[in-house]
Amino acid sequence: MKFRQLSMALMGVSLLSACVDVSVTRVLQPIATTNRVETNSEQGANVTGWVSFENYVPAHASKLTVTLYMKYEGQKLVVAKQVYQNSHLPVRYFFAVAPIQSGQGHMLLEAKLEVNGRLKGVASSDYFYHLGTSKLDLILKPSH
Repeated sequence: MKFRQLSMALMGVSLLSACVDVSVTRVLQPIATTNRVETNSEQGANVTGWVSFENYVPAHASKLTVTLYMKYEGQKLVVAKQVYQNSHLPVRYFFAVAPIQSGQGHMLLEAKLEVNGRLKGVASSDYFYHLGTSKLDLILKPSH
């Protein structure tokens, strides 16, 4: 008898639930932010440019090193370095520099070209750190 009452009660609940449509809708908020790349960032500096050489250099034997230094109390401290092995000149370089890497702002950009292990050309330029993008092209001068 208890089984019959239980089955009748369950049948009533199932009939009731079949007649009533219960649905829950969740409303999602749209995403308001996007990923953007800022070229004129207010949080750092971008130093970019071309390194070229007036003479022909065979790419298979070349090594170009571009180094950005922080000048501090008469010393040069390496902030960033890029090495281009077996590359055709001109080469485009790019450094992203945070304010903490600039010290008091006085910096030096230097490029050295080696061919078959021998120094063939050098170039350098002073740079004072500032927010945004700076374009500094370097033309290598033959070393003797």
